[in-house]
Amino acid sequence: MTGGEGRSAELTALLDGASGLELDVEPADPDLTETARDALAFVRALPGTGWLSGQQENDDAVDEEQAYVEDVTGSKPALRGFDVADYIVDPIDEAIRSWDEENQLITLSWHVGGPPKDDSDFEHCFADTRVEAVLTEGTEEHEVMLDKLERMADRLEPLADADVPVFWRPYHEMDGEWFWWSNDGPDAYCDLWEWTFEYFVDERGLHNLVWVWSASHEFASGDWYPGGEYVDVAGVDTYRGQKPDLDWGEHYDDVTETAPGKPVALAECDIVPDPDDIADRHPFVWFLPWHTSLIRANDQDHLRDVYDHPDTVTAADVPEF
Repeated sequence: MTGGEGRSAELTALLDGASGLELDVEPADPDLTETARDALAFVRALPGTGWLSGQQENDDAVDEEQAYVEDVTGSKPALRGFDVADYIVDPIDEAIRSWDEENQLITLSWHVGGPPKDDSDFEHCFADTRVEAVLTEGTEEHEVMLDKLERMADRLEPLADADVPVFWRPYHEMDGEWFWWSNDGPDAYCDLWEWTFEYFVDERGLHNLVWVWSASHEFASGDWYPGGEYVDVAGVDTYRGQKPDLDWGEHYDDVTETAPGKPVALAECDIVPDPDDIADRHPFVWFLPWHTSLIRANDQDHLRDVYDHPDTVTAADVPEF
């Protein structure tokens, strides 16, 4: 069986007519490119109808995890996830290739080190950096963070030049309070998000970015949400290996209550939920298993069933925008 067999008329129509969709809300960036608007409109039309298969690539390669998924399922994911931290192999060329040649959507996350530390080590994400210092002009932390933002914008520019829509996911899992961007609480975090948004969008003109905010499975408080005017897609990161009794439906409800009107993504996971539960209980717009041992925590028969499910969109199904 392939994902197309048994597919609902609604999803079939969506996949066939995505190029004619109109975005039903104002995006966070009012100057969002037409291609990115089309991609966001497509994602906004998915809840309850279908979801995108996704896969995060690992730190040391740009295609190892996708190769594993394709070997197991016979399909490539509709959504490719990469990280753009300095300690990870640079994925920008592969992201452009995936969009241009494979018609895959792209999501990027950023494990940025806490100023004044650099981004050469994952552990720098857990620095004791004060967010208030980062936001205060004249401090070393502020100057270092400005440099980080400038360098990241420079790295993202080729994607904008190639008209690649990017589901951009910075400063994730803030409510878990383990990364430095959580250190001064929700208000400072939201100010950091707004400052970053305004730098990338207003100062650098990166109008291909669709802004994705994703909480952790702790979901301590909705106060960490920066507001609908700065977010296009909301999400949650869930790991059943850490929380064996987690309920995807409860987390979905938490996100929809915090970010009403936003499509909800399973922005990180280990185990992928049963697609039969998606339409009614927790209509996530995509799932994105993390790399190496985490994607491999899924039984291979289960992974094949997920990819073969008629509600699952794979790379071969993604419409051209």
